[in-house]
Amino acid sequence: MGYVFPPQYLDVNEAFARGVTAQTKGDLTTAVEEWQRTIALAPHHAPALYNLAVAMSLLGNENEVAENYEKLLKFQPSHKDALFNLANLRKRQKRDSEAESLYRQLTGAYPNFASGWINFAKVYSDRGDLIAAVSLLRKALTLDPTHIIGHWNLSHLLLRMGSWEEAWKEYEWRLQIPNWLSTPVAAKTWTKGIPAKRILLWNDQGMGDALQFLRYPRILAEQGHEVWVLVQKELKSVAASALGVTGAIGPSDLFPDVDTQAPLLSMPHRLGLPDPLAVGTTPYLTYKKIMSLPRKTKQLAVGLVWAGNQKFKNDVNRSASLSSLKTLFEIDGIDWYSLQFNEARSQIRENSLSDKIEDLSVQLRDFSDTAAALNALDLVISVDTSVAHLAGALGRPCWLMLSTTPDWRFVNDEATRRWYPTLRTFRQTHANDWQSVATDIAAALRNLLP
Repeated sequence: MGYVFPPQYLDVNEAFARGVTAQTKGDLTTAVEEWQRTIALAPHHAPALYNLAVAMSLLGNENEVAENYEKLLKFQPSHKDALFNLANLRKRQKRDSEAESLYRQLTGAYPNFASGWINFAKVYSDRGDLIAAVSLLRKALTLDPTHIIGHWNLSHLLLRMGSWEEAWKEYEWRLQIPNWLSTPVAAKTWTKGIPAKRILLWNDQGMGDALQFLRYPRILAEQGHEVWVLVQKELKSVAASALGVTGAIGPSDLFPDVDTQAPLLSMPHRLGLPDPLAVGTTPYLTYKKIMSLPRKTKQLAVGLVWAGNQKFKNDVNRSASLSSLKTLFEIDGIDWYSLQFNEARSQIRENSLSDKIEDLSVQLRDFSDTAAALNALDLVISVDTSVAHLAGALGRPCWLMLSTTPDWRFVNDEATRRWYPTLRTFRQTHANDWQSVATDIAAALRNLLP
């Protein structure tokens, strides 16, 4: 016996189905139109509201994403995915009080949902309550001991807390993250105790990371290993100068025959030297090139890097604008030099500072040129970029401008000194306030001048 459905009911289901079909074909615009039509006919159609929110997220329309999740949660307050996604959105938007409320609602309704606890922990870590954040992550890992991102996030918190041994053990979980850089050679993995042979240390992260961890080849060389390093091509020349390194190669170079391999950033764990103080202090890189700087005042030569790589997901927090640092250029007796690599160089011209700042970018073909510049300068002032790491590794003086939520290696002055004794930090007291940082640096610079 069949059933007779009202015409509107048929229209709702047909519109929703057409939306799903369009989404499957990759036609998000049509899918959105069909789901909007579905909701117009049936305002409480949960699947359409959810799908529309997800589609709007893919299209980058955050306002409509939130609006549709909130509509859905009004009549389905325990919708797991809506709670999770909206909480994550509010966290990305830095609306932490709203995110916290949503995470509490989510974990209250689904206490066994490990990912909910993991993302909830981010609210506490960004607030500076590391103990509470670690507690939530440990709870999540009790529920799901193999949750890769849970272990990865825990490693960063433990590094910020200085719990070195457990932190580096947890840090190894990064190698299981999908799409993480894979082992570049078919050689067995090196761990502590394998007899001395030729080993390839390969960098699996950014250039700043490589510069920071090039202090470890010396330890392997002292144990009798012949050490080669695989790094980004821009780093080859300075990496070859690291203590204990036999040779450095880039991704497109011919690889040497090696017996073993290991990720460079796994050395603290695999060498059994978790505390950076156990490895020895800087410098561990050297410079061979000489650079002559054009001088005007003959007093203080200061380099400047105000922006990092925009592709880095946290760059918006670590990079400043040149306009926010203008107070620095009001000080007499300083020759300023830009060591900026990327499109941020255009800010010199845009802020009419070409007569104040000498742009050295044309001379900086790789990091050996930058090393030569650092050697010629009296001081470099930088945000958290690879240039700051290079200065620290060379033992050159560097003043580091940091946001309110710095990376684990610069979380406090003690941690900074552990890695780089020649770095001095200047920290924001309020988010995105680089002008007050510049004011503090200007006062410190005046104390250096005759």
